[in-house]
Amino acid sequence: MATHCRPAQTTDIDDLNDLFQSATRKGMPFSKRQDVIFQRFLEEDLLDLLVVEKDEYVVACCHCAVIPTLAHGGRPFAVLSHLLVDPLNRRQGLARLLFEFALDYVRKKGSYVVYAPVEHPKPWIDRMLKALGARCEGECYVFGGQRS
Repeated sequence: MATHCRPAQTTDIDDLNDLFQSATRKGMPFSKRQDVIFQRFLEEDLLDLLVVEKDEYVVACCHCAVIPTLAHGGRPFAVLSHLLVDPLNRRQGLARLLFEFALDYVRKKGSYVVYAPVEHPKPWIDRMLKALGARCEGECYVFGGQRS
């Protein structure tokens, strides 16, 4: 079973549609609006969608925004959000694999701090993010930067 992380590609749209349908249990295909947003992600470099591919299928994803700033010597900060893992592929370390990849990805882009907002963290999310070096500040986990 080949498993690796990478930025999403145009050809991932069907797998992502399936992933969102199965993980959210709503069973609704992407709307035209969601299709357009996905294309904008790929074309405009507004946001990266990072994925885990397992056996040629996308089984997990997260949104990744690297935001330029004038502060901190012009270094950007990053936001990682909307982590989603296919229900049939959970408890296999894919969330951690994807977050490790995402952290490396944004650090290579020069991010001085990484935020991972989580509204209602489950215990496993708290353990995973803290094990990866985050500290919890309210409803947000923070990697790097200065403690507030």
